[in-house]
Amino acid sequence: MTDEELVSKITKGETELFGEIIGRYEDKLKRYVTRLINQDEAETEDVVEEVFIRAYHNLNGYKKEWKFNSWIYRIGHNVAIDWLKKRRVKIEKMEIEEEKWDTGEEGMEEKMIREEGEGKVARMMNKLKKEDRELLWLCYFEDKSYEELADIFQVTTNSVAVRLNRAKKKLKFIWEKEHEEPKK
Repeated sequence: MTDEELVSKITKGETELFGEIIGRYEDKLKRYVTRLINQDEAETEDVVEEVFIRAYHNLNGYKKEWKFNSWIYRIGHNVAIDWLKKRRVKIEKMEIEEEKWDTGEEGMEEKMIREEGEGKVARMMNKLKKEDRELLWLCYFEDKSYEELADIFQVTTNSVAVRLNRAKKKLKFIWEKEHEEPKK
């Protein structure tokens, strides 16, 4: 059953099916929220719980033409940002687990990983602005499409393409700067 079909049944009274939504998205949202708020597991769980509460209460406002996946990630994004503002937590660095960065294309990202390893990529990504880190993370680690990213960030797909290209160029610049030969 698709997410959209589940939502339709839940809004028609089969509320027990919301557990299926939680099962599908809980781990994904925990990873995403952890990177946004950079706090311990208990805080992350509280934020994710709030995401599901808001999602449940707003299911009637969900429109079938939206991708549910993008819709719930957008709620996750908003709840995490609200949490940060409420607690006045500054986002300095998002912890990036050592995971494979697989774009399916040969490019700068794969070259950096092969040559320096994922820990180096994580350190370099932490030098980027929060928005750039988040965009790169969702695109490459969470495999979000441009359309899904556009929904999450509430911008056009063209804007996603431009922002992603800029973020990749910034990451490439950081990589090149760290690897330039010392001048003699």
